[in-house]
Amino acid sequence: MYTIGIRRFSRNFLTTLAVSFVAGVGLVSLTLHFGYLNTFWLVCGLPLGFFIILWGLQSAPAKLKSFATQFRWWHFLWLLVVLSGQVFRVRDVEAIQANPLDFWAVYRVVLMSIVAFVLLSRLVFRRTSWDESFFRGLIGLVTGYAMVSLVSTLWSVYPMWTLYKSAEYLVDLALIAAVVVSVKTVEEFKTLFDFTWVILSFLTGTVWLGVAVWPEAAIIHQGLLGVQIQGVLPAMETNGVGDLGAVLGVVTLTRLLFPTKHRRFYLVVFFISMATLVLSQSRSPLTGFLVALVLVLFAARRIGVIALVALLIPAVLSLTHLGDLFWEFFQRGQTSKVFESLSGRVQLWELAWDLFKEQPLIGYGAYAGARFGVIANLRATAGSSILNTWLEVLIGTGLLGLMPFVGAFLGVWMVLLHFAARVRHGTVVHRLQVEAIGVLAVLSVRSVFTSELIWHPPSNFFLVLGYAELLRRAYREQVYEANYGSATISHRVANVQS
Repeated sequence: MYTIGIRRFSRNFLTTLAVSFVAGVGLVSLTLHFGYLNTFWLVCGLPLGFFIILWGLQSAPAKLKSFATQFRWWHFLWLLVVLSGQVFRVRDVEAIQANPLDFWAVYRVVLMSIVAFVLLSRLVFRRTSWDESFFRGLIGLVTGYAMVSLVSTLWSVYPMWTLYKSAEYLVDLALIAAVVVSVKTVEEFKTLFDFTWVILSFLTGTVWLGVAVWPEAAIIHQGLLGVQIQGVLPAMETNGVGDLGAVLGVVTLTRLLFPTKHRRFYLVVFFISMATLVLSQSRSPLTGFLVALVLVLFAARRIGVIALVALLIPAVLSLTHLGDLFWEFFQRGQTSKVFESLSGRVQLWELAWDLFKEQPLIGYGAYAGARFGVIANLRATAGSSILNTWLEVLIGTGLLGLMPFVGAFLGVWMVLLHFAARVRHGTVVHRLQVEAIGVLAVLSVRSVFTSELIWHPPSNFFLVLGYAELLRRAYREQVYEANYGSATISHRVANVQS
């Protein structure tokens, strides 16, 4: 027995010694190759981060399983719309004109054709009568803009491009109109919110996958941090990555402000979103997130938190160097001239404004006026828009298209703010309303620097648009029944003011 114990000890000791030797050689090699700091993050930081993510996302499978039971036909179409909008190659103006329908363009057309076919078939067979919803209320105002875009094909500088892009946007609108007609309760519409955030989470995962697998393509070395990440597959600019971080950050923060049994899950997703936002070094998404943060706290009625933050921020900035550090981060290593030109956007906007003044009423054709007019004239042919929603609308459809779109945009804000102080705190209606206000705040700031509101797929904007329209219709139905005693008005949203 004693001999067996000695042998077992010797064997275990030799095994431990061998493993320690291999680990030591490995650590020395990594240190010589990557340096002390990188080796520390590789050996300690990555496993710890992976463990924290697994710890926080333990409830994710249960959440996905629960969501699967609530899956509806319009969730599938929503997924197709988002997938059709992902970019797997970047083309310039000359490439588009030479070959409008390459493989990835056909992929996009096929997916959108499926969505259009399903919606039309459900309308023809009266399974979903979305036609009235299409021309009604806030959605109807956006439809007004989309119809002007479609008609602008007649005078567009590139008619086929205007025709397709306008038709695509109309299909997106028809889908959200069909969703608003189909849902019966706020809880059912909430599944579309959840589904959208799941999709955005997977897209965020592809960004980090690109960083791990294709770091040479996913990482740009610039700015204070020295690292700026972008998407590889699908292709995504740094501002797009920042959008993902800002929107998911606002959503998870909103859900953490209310009681939830998935607090650990949302906390981990929040930190991942913040890491994505910061490492994207995207200024407008960061600004949008900060604006949304204030509005979310107000809408969630966390006045005490706002007061505390308002006192702490000036104190921290005045007593430390964080203000200078933040400003250096915000400049992203750019010269004063480049920073003041907003990374070259000012030149685009000046040319766009000059062209608008020549044809202010009807523009130069939706989606084509900017890309094949302004950008082509600057020889910046790789760009897809002039990076400003409002100028894009003016150049494409003039004042004729701008008026209904601005009406819809302001209308969504008015509806959401109108209910901000009316709904009972903590209800599903209130939670989604705070979430929608936060997302819309990010979109509002970003609309000055991107064309996301009118560019396919406008999923985040149409999600908020649909929810605001649902609230508006429910409120009108309740007012109508209270005044006229009608029993024929259906309550698709139960007591939104209770």
